[in-house]
Amino acid sequence: MRGQFNSTCGLLYHPCRPKSASWKPEEGNIDSCSWDGVQCNENKGRVIKVGLSSSCLQGSINSSSSFFTLVDLEWLDLSSNDFNEFDLDGVTVSSPIPYSLTNLSSLTFLSLSGCELLVTPSLGNLTELYWLFLAFSNIYGELLVSIGNLRSLEILYLFECKFFKSNSIFTCGTMDLDMFLVNLKHLGELFLLSNKSSLLIKATSGAASHNFLFVGLRSCNVTEMPNFLKYQHHLKLLDLSSNKIHEKVPIWLLDPSIKFFRMIDSSNNLLQGRISRSLANCSSLEFLDLGNNQISDTFPSCNKGQMMSYGKILNILSDISLSSNRFDGEIPTSISNLRGLQILSLANNSLHGHIPSCLGKPTDLESLDLSDNYLSDKIPQQLANQFPTFDHSSFDENSGLCGTPLSKQCETSEAPTNENHMEGSEESVFSGASKWKIILI
Repeated sequence: MRGQFNSTCGLLYHPCRPKSASWKPEEGNIDSCSWDGVQCNENKGRVIKVGLSSSCLQGSINSSSSFFTLVDLEWLDLSSNDFNEFDLDGVTVSSPIPYSLTNLSSLTFLSLSGCELLVTPSLGNLTELYWLFLAFSNIYGELLVSIGNLRSLEILYLFECKFFKSNSIFTCGTMDLDMFLVNLKHLGELFLLSNKSSLLIKATSGAASHNFLFVGLRSCNVTEMPNFLKYQHHLKLLDLSSNKIHEKVPIWLLDPSIKFFRMIDSSNNLLQGRISRSLANCSSLEFLDLGNNQISDTFPSCNKGQMMSYGKILNILSDISLSSNRFDGEIPTSISNLRGLQILSLANNSLHGHIPSCLGKPTDLESLDLSDNYLSDKIPQQLANQFPTFDHSSFDENSGLCGTPLSKQCETSEAPTNENHMEGSEESVFSGASKWKIILI
């Protein structure tokens, strides 16, 4: 097995440890089950797992190596290594994976991420694969079609891959999601992130019949909110960030019927409108990022006549990002209920009024950014005393603010005392909060 790779240190850009350097059968160590990175089953003593991630591997992969006779091998991780490069139509790419890899017919886990191997359609012959990770890989030919043969596939991760077809790289190709998923009935985790292609999603996509747990479609040149997502009632994670989605924030995005939602990231799009007040009922949500959009709304609140109980979600939600939008209104005093708050950024909106002195109550607060708003009056002294690490950048671009840590001094030493400015027609969503950790608005 060891003769398959060259193992060196000092030439790679990522930290590595030469695990295969301990494979020394010529010195009498013939028990491969004791080798670093190798695991055998207990009954037969056959190799079932080889983990060589970040193992300083370089050179080409020997296709005739006995390594490819490990018919019981279930797990293979060659990620974060560097293999030989060659020129493909003027583009420098790494060595192709050998066809003999398909001899590993029991393989259920395969990671070639970060080693920049040239991945060919023969990979589609590994029909027992459950997990496939190809981040930072070079993909040649019709691999995306052949992946459709992997009918047992449950997790697919394609991140920052380069696609080659007919000996030329294409960076503006279009991937039809329906054709891609037609045979992948068991796929529950789909990550197509920052690849050099656009994703075609039909309005009546067949993907609606899947039961996804995780969907990541970051930087796929998506222009409309994928309609099939509204039918994913077991979805836990959704990443649609850095696309070109230009429409109102759909009500179903925060639909409480999606009971298991833990993370939503739709930042860096062109979303408009208001945030659905059904957010209050998303009882499992932990992370929400709608930052850098065009959302126009008051600071998250609801009419008293339609007051909702936010107790469930606010005990769980740890990250909220709505930064760089068009939110206005005042910072509610009830934000002090976020006792577990760690990061608070309300930057680059249109918030006005003074900073509530009770903002210093969340004792776990580590980072604060109220910059680029229309806040006024004196910065509360207790805030400056409790968090001396917050410098002027936390408050910059608020022409009406004064006091430490800003260089602008106040005309009076009295801080604003009106801490009930939210009373009246509106009630803040933070009224029942206790364990939110991060808010970026």
